[in-house]
Amino acid sequence: MKQLESNIFFDLDFYKVESGKSFKTRDDARDHFIKTGQTLGLNPSPYFMWSWVREQIANATVEQYFSKKLTIPPHPLLKQRGVEAFVRRRNWPSALGDWIAASELSDLVPAAFLQEEHLTASPHQYFSAVTSSKSQNPLESGFFSSKWYNIAYKDVSSNKKNPLIHYLVAGWKEARDPSPRFCTKTYLEHFGDVSESGVNPLLHYANFGHEEGRYVALTKNYELAVQYQSLSNTGPKSYVGFDGPADFPLDDFSFGEKKNLVIVIPFYKREDLVETVLGSLVACASELRKIGAVVVLVNDSPDYAILDKAICSWFPKLDAHSIDTLYLCNSNNRGFVYSSNCGIWVAEKLGAHCLLLNSDTVVYPGAIAELLSVLESDEKFGFVNPRTNNATIATYGAKPATPVDGYRSFSRTHQLLPRYQMAPVVVGFCLLIRAEIIRYFGYLDSIYGMGYNEENDYIMRANRRGFTSVLANHAYVAHLGKASFSILSDHADKEHLQNEAVLLTRYPEFKPAIIRHFSSPKYHAHRLIERGNDFDVLFDIRTASKTRNGTNKLICALLPFLLRELSDVRLAIVASGDVLDYFGVRLPPGVRLITDEDEAANVKAGVGFLFSQPFADIVFDRLACVCEKIGVFLLDTIAVDCLYIQSEGLAPLWERVCRTGDLFVFNSEYTMDRFTKRFSFAPGAALLPSFHSMNPLEYAQDKPQRPRRRKPASARASVLIFGNHYEHKGLVPALNALDATDLELTVFGVDLSQSHVKSISGGQLSDETLARMLASCDVFVFPSFYEGFGFPILEAVAEEKPIVLLDSELNRTLHRRLGRPQSFFFFDDFRKLAEAVRAAAAFDGPWPDIKSMVNDGWGRSAAEIANGLRKALSSPTDFEKLEQRLAAFL
Repeated sequence: MKQLESNIFFDLDFYKVESGKSFKTRDDARDHFIKTGQTLGLNPSPYFMWSWVREQIANATVEQYFSKKLTIPPHPLLKQRGVEAFVRRRNWPSALGDWIAASELSDLVPAAFLQEEHLTASPHQYFSAVTSSKSQNPLESGFFSSKWYNIAYKDVSSNKKNPLIHYLVAGWKEARDPSPRFCTKTYLEHFGDVSESGVNPLLHYANFGHEEGRYVALTKNYELAVQYQSLSNTGPKSYVGFDGPADFPLDDFSFGEKKNLVIVIPFYKREDLVETVLGSLVACASELRKIGAVVVLVNDSPDYAILDKAICSWFPKLDAHSIDTLYLCNSNNRGFVYSSNCGIWVAEKLGAHCLLLNSDTVVYPGAIAELLSVLESDEKFGFVNPRTNNATIATYGAKPATPVDGYRSFSRTHQLLPRYQMAPVVVGFCLLIRAEIIRYFGYLDSIYGMGYNEENDYIMRANRRGFTSVLANHAYVAHLGKASFSILSDHADKEHLQNEAVLLTRYPEFKPAIIRHFSSPKYHAHRLIERGNDFDVLFDIRTASKTRNGTNKLICALLPFLLRELSDVRLAIVASGDVLDYFGVRLPPGVRLITDEDEAANVKAGVGFLFSQPFADIVFDRLACVCEKIGVFLLDTIAVDCLYIQSEGLAPLWERVCRTGDLFVFNSEYTMDRFTKRFSFAPGAALLPSFHSMNPLEYAQDKPQRPRRRKPASARASVLIFGNHYEHKGLVPALNALDATDLELTVFGVDLSQSHVKSISGGQLSDETLARMLASCDVFVFPSFYEGFGFPILEAVAEEKPIVLLDSELNRTLHRRLGRPQSFFFFDDFRKLAEAVRAAAAFDGPWPDIKSMVNDGWGRSAAEIANGLRKALSSPTDFEKLEQRLAAFL
């Protein structure tokens, strides 16, 4: 029997006391009553006195009673004590003798409520009694209001009739509404089965309609709804059947203190979003109160009762947190533009700024206050957006992300960005509008129908009068839905395309401005900082080739040590082809090798590092576009000092590198001095001199060291002259100085096939071949006018060869660093070169103690550079420098 599912007829706790038994479930207790309890005359609830029925009719059954086959007179106490005395839950001792007969309305309403209209009944107690545990209590959900009923229907209040009883007996039949939230006539018209059954529509919805998903409409009596709300002193202000600003009775109420901000949230169905967005505002309650904000909720789904219920369920929380709230429910679905304009109109009347907030957003604490602060920092800032996870131009990071991931990225890096940045437009998902904009330019244009591009039109309209748009980089609001930026959208329906056509016709400057913004250095600088790092350090060795030269030798020798020193950070190497295999470099586990250019262009690293100064824009450009900070190993300045080898644009390129780089490593103090005297380095840039390995054993090809070969005294001295075809290497004057001697000359590094001097070209020869040549010579001559370091000198030391070299500051520095070995012979005039060579050929020791230099090798240099990279990685990114770097190369 379904009647026993109602609390009025069967109360589990009551029946446990009545029967003196314990039951595990309500069903067990109900079965006991049906099989045994009714025969014993036990009462199943304080409202259904079955004992009274059995006294009147012996052997009566519950089934007969509910089938209305029994006529039972009212309990005598009913007239004596009134209805209130019979509705006392859990007060069993005094309630056992109370009884309220069953009604004729779906067998759910106690007859006492119908027979005694002049008595005062408690709506809370009533609806708790007549609705089942699974149904909706109409009072708690806002579907019945005594205050509303008395205001709306003066004939009831003037005659001092109970509004609840009046509605249940006669009001619903007269199409009266029990509250602004329930339209009796609409419910009966939409659901013919309810109308035909003669059941009270409110009780039907409470017990069945809600669970079945039937919708209810709001009252159509708009004027009474306004009057009702204007007399309310607490809670959100509600206006139902709203037909637009023209008839808006804003003067009927006051929010007290002056409001500085109106937050407008249009809703269309999607009741699941209500809790998300309003919950986030409640979390910001103190912020909203301090700002002086009022929240305007606009329901654009008046026939979708679930949404109305979801919104109204938040009224107590909003009120409890003292959040001033205005609830507007459109008379029919009018679209986003119309709903937004209703809120803008409220802002205009209050003289406040307006924040249009999508229902699919989550406001983070501090965001709204920061938006307001940025807006008010400049009188020409007309529109402000926060950063978000998914809203095209306002998206934080390189691509849309989940709200949580977006906020994590924002929290990690937003302090590195300027407080705000100018933008051609901002997005409507969370759009703060200056009060003056509303005063000067009115509302969103209704030509855009249900929405799309209406905010862009509004922004462009104001921009032509000098008001600009701004992104607040230190404010974050999550956006759960799709981005709403039209021009760059890949998917647009017919209406969207029509709206876009209107926008571009009105404002031809719009699209070019968007293109300029997305291609600007500032935009790319923001995106670079905002995007999370794929790697901490990215080594770029794409300039390395399968050639034996000083730079390639540096990479091959230093890189393995650097990888070991930085094994605790995320590392990647960008290289061309199999160059590492050619040089025999093996990467440890965990180090990523990237050889694909497309992949290299789409990674992100904290610090990028070049092993030599760039000789083409692209070398620096491609690294600058994917790294927040740049480190460069600067080796020498000869390429800009000697005009005959200086390429066009090289000096300006190096100037830009020095001005915008973050870490500069020099292979000696000498090299650092050369660069700092020629170029301007960025303030705060780290300048780190780090000698290459000064451990000769790391330059020896055979270990242990070979014994030095001794030639007979009568033999001619064999001289190896090291250089190449560049004039600053000093080969020509050296050969001229030694040509007339009886020395056995060999030139390494250039092909002199037409000369009587033996020559071997460099580049493709292996280190082993060079080592054999050094081992077979008696004297090593290094006549170069300019070097940044001088690998050949260390290679000659490793082979215990006397070295003849030009007297220069760098060579003297190396000599001191090596302990001033006596095997070094300096000359300062090529006319004295032959004399120096003969002295070197006669030298037979002492030789440098190279074993004492083992701690001054590549490991030491790698540790110094790794320390510099770590400092660069942990230091804040300089946004202005980053923008300048991108501006120079994009």
